[in-house]
Amino acid sequence: MANILDYINWRGDLTFTANPFNEIDNVILSCLSYIDYEDTVPTYPKANRVSYQNAVKKVFEKKQKDKIVLGLIVPKTIVKLMDIAYLTKRYGQLYVSNYINYIDKDTKTQFSAVVFHLNDKQIYISYRGTDDTLIGWQENIDMLYTAPTGAQVMGVKYLEEIAELYPNTKIYLGGHSKGGNIANYATIYAKEEIQDRIINCYTNDGQGMDKEYVDLDKYERVKDKIIRIIPENDVVGMIFDTFAGSTIICKSTAKGVYQHDPFSWKINVTEFQTVEKIRPSAVKLDMQLTKLIKTVPTEDKIVFGKNLYDFIKTSQLDTLMDCKKESIKLLKYLNKFNGKSKKIFWQVFGEFIFFK
Repeated sequence: MANILDYINWRGDLTFTANPFNEIDNVILSCLSYIDYEDTVPTYPKANRVSYQNAVKKVFEKKQKDKIVLGLIVPKTIVKLMDIAYLTKRYGQLYVSNYINYIDKDTKTQFSAVVFHLNDKQIYISYRGTDDTLIGWQENIDMLYTAPTGAQVMGVKYLEEIAELYPNTKIYLGGHSKGGNIANYATIYAKEEIQDRIINCYTNDGQGMDKEYVDLDKYERVKDKIIRIIPENDVVGMIFDTFAGSTIICKSTAKGVYQHDPFSWKINVTEFQTVEKIRPSAVKLDMQLTKLIKTVPTEDKIVFGKNLYDFIKTSQLDTLMDCKKESIKLLKYLNKFNGKSKKIFWQVFGEFIFFK
C-alpha cells in the first residue's frame, strides 16, 4: 500500500505554489526534523536561511547516507525520505533555517527544531520528537507527574522568536511523537498575536496532556487550529487527555505500537486513508494505560524518575544505543533501582535495548 515515500514520487515535481501544503506534507516535514543538521543549517536564532537541497548535500558530505544512524527508536527510513525529498522541486527548493539541538542533563531537557520556509509568506516549524537520547526519555517520564517540561517551555519560546524573526509570515507547526506534544503546547501558550498567525498545528501521534495542567481558556482560543493525526490502533497518541479540534485516524500497515511509525500510514494520493473510529483494541489498551498511570502513586513515579536521572548522570551513557552497547554496565546499575522502578524500566526500555 502507498505511503509517504510514494507521495513524494507522485507529487515531488509540484511546488507548494502549484499544489498547496497539506496534511501529508506536514508529516514529511515533521519526520525530517529527526535529521542532524549541525553545521548545515543556520542555527537558531538567525534570520538567514539556506536551500534545503544544499543543506542535505552538506549532511551527506559530512557522513555517507548509509552510515547515518538515528538510534534504536527513530525510523531508519527517515534517511531514505530525506534522500528522496531533497532532489524534488517540492522539498529541495524549500529554504530552511534556525536549527537547534539542545540537550541539557541538568534541566532534563531534550529539544530540537528546524524551520521550513514554504514560500515568502508561510513557514512550517518542525519540532523533533523523542530521539535516542536518554534525557529525551527522561522528559517523557517526567510528563507523568509534572508540567511543563523543559522542552514544552522551549517550544513556546522558539515559536515566539521565530514569529518575530519572520513577522510577515503565516505559521504552520507540528511534530511527530513528543514533537507533536510540543507543537500542541506551544500553540496553546503562545502570545495571542502569534496565535492569530497560526494556520494549523499538527500533532502527529503526539502524546496528549494532563488536563490538570492545561489552561482551558487558552486552549479554547486555538482549538479549531489543532489537528491530531493518529493511526487506527493507536497507543502513543492516546496517552493523557486530547487537546485538538479535529482528529484524522489513519489506516496503517503495522501492528500495535509499531503503528507509531508514520511510514506505516496509508495514503490516497494527497490525503491519508482514514477510518471513522479507533479500533476497540486501542480503546481497551488506552483504558489500561490510563488506569496504570493514574493508579501508580505519584511518589513511585517520582522515585523512578529520580532513579533514571541518577543513572543518566553517573553512567556516562547518553543514548539507547550506548545502553545497548554497554548492556553489562546497564544491568549492574539496574540492581540499584528499587523493585517498582526496575519493573517500570523493563516495561519502557527493555524491548528497545535488549531485544530489538
